[in-house]
Amino acid sequence: ESLMGNRYAALLAVSLPTFVYGLFRFSIGIIVPQIENAYNINDSVMGVIVSISVGIVGVGVFASGSIAGRYGNRTTIILGLLLFSSSLALVAIGVNLVAFSVLFMMASFGSGLIIPTSYAVVASILPQRRGIGAGLVSSAYNLAGLVGPATVGYLLLYYEWNTSLLFIPAGGVAAVVVYFAVIPSTAGDTPPAPKGQFRSLLANRTI
Repeated sequence: ESLMGNRYAALLAVSLPTFVYGLFRFSIGIIVPQIENAYNINDSVMGVIVSISVGIVGVGVFASGSIAGRYGNRTTIILGLLLFSSSLALVAIGVNLVAFSVLFMMASFGSGLIIPTSYAVVASILPQRRGIGAGLVSSAYNLAGLVGPATVGYLLLYYEWNTSLLFIPAGGVAAVVVYFAVIPSTAGDTPPAPKGQFRSLLANRTI
């Protein structure tokens, strides 16, 4: 029962990073008009910033393999979450356009570190049901599409656009704490072949 409880906790933990990233990605469209007004830029400039940020996510995805190979998947995910959350938190404080653009790119790079490594970790949790694990991670991202825009839209009624984003980095910090506490340090770092791999990791994990 304890192992089963640990596995459920691990599945929740491994779903949080993509959920937090989804909150941002699905909510950014709502605040674009406010960002343009705040920095006195037009749709063309904002479109360039968003397009480059999407490319930076791809760079993060590509780099995640090398970083995970050297430091492990859990460390890579936590690093991505910290970079993503700290960058958005600084944006929420209020910065100029150049700083906003740089921080936006840093958050995008951090989110890129999260995506492939999350699938590797969930495969170690459910080695015989990797399709279900991948679906869980993807569903967490899509669930954020329901939660994020509604929350940001509500907060915009009472706060400025940057302040309205604060709940996303707060969620990122919470995800880091849960991830660090629940996910074994070597989860996902070896091929998910043995059926009881995650159980043995839980039994012999190092923090």
